[in-house]
Amino acid sequence: MTLTTAQSNLQAADPSLDSLETSAAPGLPTCYEDYKFKQHRDELAAAIQLYGALDTIEGKERLRNLIECRHFAWFAWHEERHEVKVIANACKLRWCPVCAEARQQHIRAQVTAWIKTVRRPRLLTLTLSHYSAPLKEQIGKLYRSFRLLRQHRAIATLIRGGVWFFQIKRSNKDNCWHPHLHILLDSNYINQKDMSQEWLKTTGNSYIIDIRAIKDPGKVVNYVARYCARPCQLSDYEEADRIEIATVLFGKRICGSFGTGAKCRFAARPPEDAAMWKRIGNWRDIISNRYNVPEFNEVVKSFCTGRSLERSIFESAVRESYGPELPPFTITIKKEARQLCFDEFVHR
Repeated sequence: MTLTTAQSNLQAADPSLDSLETSAAPGLPTCYEDYKFKQHRDELAAAIQLYGALDTIEGKERLRNLIECRHFAWFAWHEERHEVKVIANACKLRWCPVCAEARQQHIRAQVTAWIKTVRRPRLLTLTLSHYSAPLKEQIGKLYRSFRLLRQHRAIATLIRGGVWFFQIKRSNKDNCWHPHLHILLDSNYINQKDMSQEWLKTTGNSYIIDIRAIKDPGKVVNYVARYCARPCQLSDYEEADRIEIATVLFGKRICGSFGTGAKCRFAARPPEDAAMWKRIGNWRDIISNRYNVPEFNEVVKSFCTGRSLERSIFESAVRESYGPELPPFTITIKKEARQLCFDEFVHR
Protein backbone atom coordinates (compact mmCIF):
# COMPACT_ATOMS: atom_id res chain seq x y z
CA MET A 1 0.00 0.00 0.00
CA THR A 2 1.55 3.30 -1.08
CA LEU A 3 1.29 6.49 0.95
CA THR A 4 -1.19 7.92 -1.57
CA THR A 5 -3.29 4.76 -1.39
CA ALA A 6 -3.18 4.79 2.41
CA GLN A 7 -4.38 8.37 2.56
CA SER A 8 -7.16 7.75 0.03
CA ASN A 9 -8.29 4.71 1.99
CA LEU A 10 -8.88 6.94 4.99
CA GLN A 11 -11.69 8.63 3.07
CA ALA A 12 -13.39 5.48 1.76
CA ALA A 13 -15.66 3.64 4.16
CA ASP A 14 -15.85 -0.06 3.46
CA PRO A 15 -19.20 -1.91 3.66
CA SER A 16 -20.14 -2.94 7.19
CA LEU A 17 -18.99 -6.34 8.39
CA ASP A 18 -21.29 -6.38 11.41
CA SER A 19 -23.92 -8.67 9.88
CA LEU A 20 -21.99 -11.36 8.05
CA GLU A 21 -24.00 -13.69 5.87
CA THR A 22 -23.16 -17.38 5.69
CA SER A 23 -22.45 -16.81 2.00
CA ALA A 24 -19.21 -15.17 3.10
CA ALA A 25 -19.30 -11.41 3.64
CA PRO A 26 -19.40 -9.73 0.22
CA GLY A 27 -18.02 -6.53 1.80
CA LEU A 28 -14.55 -7.96 2.52
CA PRO A 29 -11.99 -5.87 0.60
CA THR A 30 -9.37 -7.58 -1.52
CA CYS A 31 -6.65 -5.64 0.31
CA TYR A 32 -6.19 -6.96 3.86
CA GLU A 33 -4.75 -3.76 5.31
CA ASP A 34 -7.91 -1.96 4.19
CA TYR A 35 -9.90 -4.47 6.23
CA LYS A 36 -7.76 -4.03 9.33
CA PHE A 37 -7.39 -0.23 9.20
CA LYS A 38 -11.01 0.61 8.31
CA GLN A 39 -11.90 1.33 11.95
CA HIS A 40 -8.78 3.42 12.58
CA ARG A 41 -8.85 6.03 9.85
CA ASP A 42 -8.21 9.03 12.12
CA GLU A 43 -5.45 7.29 14.09
CA LEU A 44 -3.80 6.04 10.90
CA ALA A 45 -3.79 9.57 9.46
CA ALA A 46 -2.23 10.89 12.67
CA ALA A 47 0.39 8.12 12.72
CA ILE A 48 1.27 8.74 9.06
CA GLN A 49 1.80 12.42 9.82
CA LEU A 50 3.83 11.62 12.95
CA TYR A 51 6.22 9.12 11.39
CA GLY A 52 6.56 11.23 8.25
CA ALA A 53 7.74 14.13 10.41
CA LEU A 54 10.00 11.99 12.62
CA ASP A 55 11.59 10.22 9.66
CA THR A 56 12.40 13.59 8.07
CA ILE A 57 14.12 14.67 11.28
CA GLU A 58 15.86 11.38 12.12
CA GLY A 59 16.46 9.92 8.66
CA LYS A 60 14.62 6.65 9.31
CA GLU A 61 11.99 4.69 7.35
CA ARG A 62 9.29 3.97 9.90
CA LEU A 63 6.63 5.53 7.71
CA ARG A 64 7.28 2.94 5.01
CA ASN A 65 6.95 0.16 7.60
CA LEU A 66 3.67 1.64 8.80
CA ILE A 67 2.29 1.91 5.28
CA GLU A 68 3.23 -1.72 4.53
CA CYS A 69 1.77 -3.07 7.80
CA ARG A 70 -0.62 -5.97 7.09
CA HIS A 71 0.08 -5.68 3.35
CA PHE A 72 1.05 -9.34 3.17
CA ALA A 73 -1.58 -11.63 4.64
CA TRP A 74 -2.38 -15.32 4.39
CA PHE A 75 -5.30 -17.46 5.44
CA ALA A 76 -4.02 -20.27 7.65
CA TRP A 77 -5.60 -23.51 8.90
CA HIS A 78 -4.97 -25.27 12.21
CA GLU A 79 -4.17 -28.93 11.71
CA GLU A 80 -5.92 -30.12 14.88
CA ARG A 81 -8.64 -27.59 15.63
CA HIS A 82 -9.47 -26.95 11.94
CA GLU A 83 -9.79 -23.22 12.62
CA VAL A 84 -9.09 -20.56 10.02
CA LYS A 85 -7.21 -17.38 10.93
CA VAL A 86 -5.21 -14.73 9.16
CA ILE A 87 -1.47 -14.34 9.60
CA ALA A 88 -0.02 -11.05 8.38
CA ASN A 89 3.14 -8.99 8.45
CA ALA A 90 3.22 -6.36 11.19
CA CYS A 91 5.23 -3.15 11.57
CA LYS A 92 5.18 -3.43 15.40
CA LEU A 93 5.41 0.37 15.71
CA ARG A 94 4.02 1.83 18.94
CA TRP A 95 1.73 4.31 17.23
CA CYS A 96 0.39 1.96 14.56
CA PRO A 97 -3.30 1.62 15.54
CA VAL A 98 -3.66 -1.98 14.33
CA CYS A 99 -0.47 -3.23 16.00
CA ALA A 100 -1.52 -1.37 19.15
CA GLU A 101 -4.89 -3.13 19.10
CA ALA A 102 -3.15 -6.49 18.76
CA ARG A 103 -0.94 -5.71 21.78
CA GLN A 104 -3.98 -4.50 23.68
CA GLN A 105 -5.84 -7.75 23.10
CA HIS A 106 -2.86 -9.77 24.29
CA ILE A 107 -2.31 -7.69 27.44
CA ARG A 108 -6.02 -7.64 28.24
CA ALA A 109 -6.06 -11.44 28.17
CA GLN A 110 -3.02 -11.61 30.46
CA VAL A 111 -4.43 -9.15 32.98
CA THR A 112 -7.89 -10.77 32.92
CA ALA A 113 -6.35 -14.14 33.81
CA TRP A 114 -4.23 -12.58 36.59
CA ILE A 115 -6.97 -10.52 38.21
CA LYS A 116 -9.11 -13.64 38.62
CA THR A 117 -6.45 -14.92 41.02
CA VAL A 118 -6.64 -11.78 43.17
CA ARG A 119 -9.06 -12.08 46.07
CA ARG A 120 -9.92 -8.40 46.44
CA PRO A 121 -8.40 -6.34 43.62
CA ARG A 122 -8.25 -2.56 43.84
CA LEU A 123 -7.80 0.25 41.34
CA LEU A 124 -5.37 3.01 42.27
CA THR A 125 -4.93 6.18 40.20
CA LEU A 126 -1.89 8.39 40.82
CA THR A 127 -1.49 11.84 39.35
CA LEU A 128 0.61 14.96 39.76
CA SER A 129 -0.56 18.47 40.54
CA HIS A 130 -0.87 20.50 37.36
CA TYR A 131 2.16 22.60 36.54
CA SER A 132 3.81 23.87 33.40
CA ALA A 133 7.01 21.81 33.49
CA PRO A 134 8.08 20.09 30.26
CA LEU A 135 6.37 16.78 29.58
CA LYS A 136 9.63 14.83 29.88
CA GLU A 137 10.22 16.23 33.38
CA GLN A 138 6.68 15.42 34.52
CA ILE A 139 6.79 11.84 33.28
CA GLY A 140 10.18 11.28 34.91
CA LYS A 141 8.86 12.58 38.22
CA LEU A 142 5.72 10.47 38.01
CA TYR A 143 7.65 7.25 37.35
CA ARG A 144 10.22 7.96 40.09
CA SER A 145 7.53 8.80 42.60
CA PHE A 146 5.65 5.59 41.84
CA ARG A 147 8.78 3.51 42.46
CA LEU A 148 9.49 5.33 45.73
CA LEU A 149 5.91 5.00 46.91
CA ARG A 150 6.08 1.22 46.64
CA GLN A 151 9.14 1.28 48.89
CA HIS A 152 7.41 3.13 51.75
CA ARG A 153 7.07 0.75 54.68
CA ALA A 154 3.45 1.79 55.29
CA ILE A 155 2.55 0.85 51.72
CA ALA A 156 4.92 -2.03 50.95
CA THR A 157 3.51 -4.15 53.77
CA LEU A 158 0.00 -3.89 52.30
CA ILE A 159 0.70 -4.47 48.61
CA ARG A 160 1.52 -7.90 47.19
CA GLY A 161 1.75 -6.84 43.56
CA GLY A 162 0.02 -5.21 40.66
CA VAL A 163 0.02 -4.07 37.05
CA TRP A 164 0.19 -0.45 35.93
CA PHE A 165 -0.69 1.56 32.82
CA PHE A 166 0.37 5.06 31.82
CA GLN A 167 -2.04 7.63 30.40
CA ILE A 168 -1.52 11.20 29.26
CA LYS A 169 -3.78 14.07 28.28
CA ARG A 170 -3.90 17.85 28.36
CA SER A 171 -6.00 19.71 30.88
CA ASN A 172 -8.87 21.69 29.38
CA LYS A 173 -8.55 24.27 32.15
CA ASP A 174 -4.90 25.33 31.97
CA ASN A 175 -3.61 23.41 28.90
CA CYS A 176 -0.96 21.72 31.03
CA TRP A 177 0.05 18.13 30.49
CA HIS A 178 -1.67 15.67 32.81
CA PRO A 179 0.26 12.36 33.05
CA HIS A 180 -1.08 9.74 35.42
CA LEU A 181 -0.92 6.05 36.26
CA HIS A 182 -3.68 3.48 36.64
CA ILE A 183 -2.63 0.55 38.84
CA LEU A 184 -4.55 -2.66 39.46
CA LEU A 185 -3.50 -3.81 42.92
CA ASP A 186 -3.35 -7.11 44.75
CA SER A 187 -3.37 -5.69 48.28
CA ASN A 188 -4.95 -5.50 51.67
CA TYR A 189 -7.30 -2.64 52.51
CA ILE A 190 -5.57 0.73 52.06
CA ASN A 191 -7.09 3.86 53.55
CA GLN A 192 -7.36 6.57 50.91
CA LYS A 193 -6.33 9.32 53.33
CA ASP A 194 -3.21 7.39 54.33
CA MET A 195 -2.30 6.72 50.71
CA SER A 196 -2.81 10.40 49.90
CA GLN A 197 -0.40 11.39 52.67
CA GLU A 198 2.24 8.92 51.45
CA TRP A 199 1.88 10.24 47.89
CA LEU A 200 2.31 13.81 49.15
CA LYS A 201 5.50 12.80 51.01
CA THR A 202 6.81 11.20 47.82
CA THR A 203 6.01 13.94 45.32
CA GLY A 204 6.34 16.95 47.59
CA ASN A 205 3.29 18.70 46.15
CA SER A 206 0.70 16.17 44.98
CA TYR A 207 -1.86 14.53 47.21
CA ILE A 208 -4.83 13.74 44.95
CA ILE A 209 -5.16 10.00 44.48
CA ASP A 210 -8.07 7.66 44.00
CA ILE A 211 -8.29 4.11 45.30
CA ARG A 212 -11.34 1.90 45.25
CA ALA A 213 -12.34 -1.74 45.39
CA ILE A 214 -12.98 -3.37 42.03
CA LYS A 215 -16.50 -4.77 41.86
CA ASP A 216 -16.48 -5.63 38.15
CA PRO A 217 -12.96 -6.84 37.18
CA GLY A 218 -13.84 -7.29 33.51
CA LYS A 219 -15.08 -3.72 33.16
CA VAL A 220 -12.03 -2.28 34.91
CA VAL A 221 -9.59 -4.36 32.86
CA ASN A 222 -11.24 -3.14 29.67
CA TYR A 223 -10.96 0.44 30.93
CA VAL A 224 -7.25 0.41 31.79
CA ALA A 225 -6.31 -1.84 28.85
CA ARG A 226 -7.07 1.06 26.52
CA TYR A 227 -3.75 2.58 27.60
CA CYS A 228 -1.59 -0.55 27.64
CA ALA A 229 -0.46 -0.14 24.04
CA ARG A 230 -0.90 3.61 23.48
CA PRO A 231 -1.12 6.18 26.31
CA CYS A 232 -3.36 8.47 24.27
CA GLN A 233 -5.13 8.93 20.95
CA LEU A 234 -2.78 10.71 18.55
CA SER A 235 -5.71 12.09 16.59
CA ASP A 236 -6.70 14.18 19.63
CA TYR A 237 -3.55 16.31 19.29
CA GLU A 238 -1.90 18.69 16.87
CA GLU A 239 1.30 17.69 15.07
CA ALA A 240 3.66 19.49 17.47
CA ASP A 241 2.11 17.71 20.47
CA ARG A 242 2.25 14.35 18.68
CA ILE A 243 5.95 14.76 18.03
CA GLU A 244 6.61 15.78 21.64
CA ILE A 245 4.65 12.82 23.03
CA ALA A 246 6.32 10.30 20.73
CA THR A 247 9.80 11.72 21.34
CA VAL A 248 9.49 11.85 25.13
CA LEU A 249 8.03 8.34 25.35
CA PHE A 250 10.51 6.74 22.96
CA GLY A 251 12.08 3.76 24.72
CA LYS A 252 9.89 4.17 27.81
CA ARG A 253 7.60 1.47 29.12
CA ILE A 254 3.97 2.54 29.25
CA CYS A 255 2.79 -0.48 31.22
CA GLY A 256 4.41 -2.88 33.65
CA SER A 257 3.97 -5.27 36.53
CA PHE A 258 5.48 -6.04 39.93
CA GLY A 259 5.10 -8.63 42.69
CA THR A 260 2.28 -11.06 42.01
CA GLY A 261 1.41 -9.07 38.90
CA ALA A 262 4.63 -10.28 37.27
CA LYS A 263 2.65 -13.34 36.19
CA CYS A 264 1.36 -11.15 33.36
CA ARG A 265 3.56 -11.52 30.28
CA PHE A 266 3.11 -8.30 28.35
CA ALA A 267 5.51 -9.17 25.53
CA ALA A 268 3.62 -11.19 22.93
CA ARG A 269 5.22 -14.40 21.77
CA PRO A 270 4.44 -16.66 18.82
CA PRO A 271 1.86 -19.27 19.81
CA GLU A 272 3.24 -22.56 21.08
CA ASP A 273 1.29 -24.40 18.41
CA ALA A 274 2.70 -22.28 15.55
CA ALA A 275 3.85 -25.41 13.73
CA MET A 276 0.23 -26.60 13.56
CA TRP A 277 -0.80 -23.66 11.35
CA LYS A 278 -0.63 -24.28 7.59
CA ARG A 279 -0.83 -21.74 4.78
CA ILE A 280 -3.93 -21.92 2.61
CA GLY A 281 -3.26 -19.00 0.31
CA ASN A 282 -2.87 -15.24 0.35
CA TRP A 283 -5.77 -12.97 1.29
CA ARG A 284 -6.04 -11.14 -2.04
CA ASP A 285 -6.25 -14.26 -4.20
CA ILE A 286 -8.78 -16.03 -2.00
CA ILE A 287 -11.05 -13.02 -1.54
CA SER A 288 -10.89 -12.08 -5.23
CA ASN A 289 -11.74 -15.61 -6.41
CA ARG A 290 -14.03 -16.85 -3.66
CA TYR A 291 -17.12 -16.90 -5.89
CA ASN A 292 -15.29 -18.72 -8.69
CA VAL A 293 -13.60 -21.33 -6.49
CA PRO A 294 -15.99 -23.09 -4.04
CA GLU A 295 -13.11 -24.08 -1.72
CA PHE A 296 -12.05 -20.45 -1.36
CA ASN A 297 -15.61 -19.47 -0.48
CA GLU A 298 -15.61 -22.11 2.26
CA VAL A 299 -12.34 -20.72 3.63
CA VAL A 300 -13.80 -17.22 3.85
CA LYS A 301 -17.00 -18.49 5.49
CA SER A 302 -14.96 -20.35 8.09
CA PHE A 303 -12.91 -17.21 8.79
CA CYS A 304 -16.01 -15.00 9.13
CA THR A 305 -18.16 -17.35 11.20
CA GLY A 306 -15.57 -19.23 13.26
CA ARG A 307 -16.79 -22.58 12.02
CA SER A 308 -14.24 -25.35 11.36
CA LEU A 309 -12.93 -26.11 7.89
CA GLU A 310 -12.73 -29.74 6.85
CA ARG A 311 -9.30 -31.14 5.98
CA SER A 312 -10.41 -32.17 2.49
CA ILE A 313 -11.55 -28.62 1.71
CA PHE A 314 -8.30 -27.22 3.13
CA GLU A 315 -6.22 -29.51 0.92
CA SER A 316 -8.30 -28.65 -2.16
CA ALA A 317 -7.96 -24.93 -1.42
CA VAL A 318 -4.17 -25.26 -1.10
CA ARG A 319 -4.02 -27.01 -4.48
CA GLU A 320 -6.06 -24.20 -5.99
CA SER A 321 -3.65 -21.67 -4.45
CA TYR A 322 -0.32 -23.32 -5.21
CA GLY A 323 -0.99 -25.84 -7.96
CA PRO A 324 -1.28 -29.65 -7.92
CA GLU A 325 2.16 -30.14 -6.38
CA LEU A 326 1.86 -29.06 -2.76
CA PRO A 327 4.74 -26.81 -1.68
CA PRO A 328 6.09 -26.65 1.89
CA PHE A 329 3.36 -24.33 3.17
CA THR A 330 3.93 -24.57 6.92
CA ILE A 331 4.23 -21.17 8.58
CA THR A 332 7.90 -20.85 9.54
CA ILE A 333 7.11 -18.83 12.62
CA LYS A 334 10.57 -19.16 14.18
CA LYS A 335 12.20 -17.42 11.23
CA GLU A 336 9.42 -14.90 10.70
CA ALA A 337 8.35 -14.18 14.29
CA ARG A 338 9.38 -10.52 14.14
CA GLN A 339 7.34 -9.89 11.01
CA LEU A 340 4.23 -12.05 11.44
CA CYS A 341 1.22 -11.49 13.63
CA PHE A 342 -1.59 -13.95 14.34
CA ASP A 343 -4.50 -11.52 14.19
CA GLU A 344 -6.97 -12.37 16.94
CA PHE A 345 -9.42 -9.46 16.75
CA VAL A 346 -11.52 -10.64 13.83
CA HIS A 347 -15.02 -9.20 13.31
CA ARG A 348 -17.58 -11.97 13.43
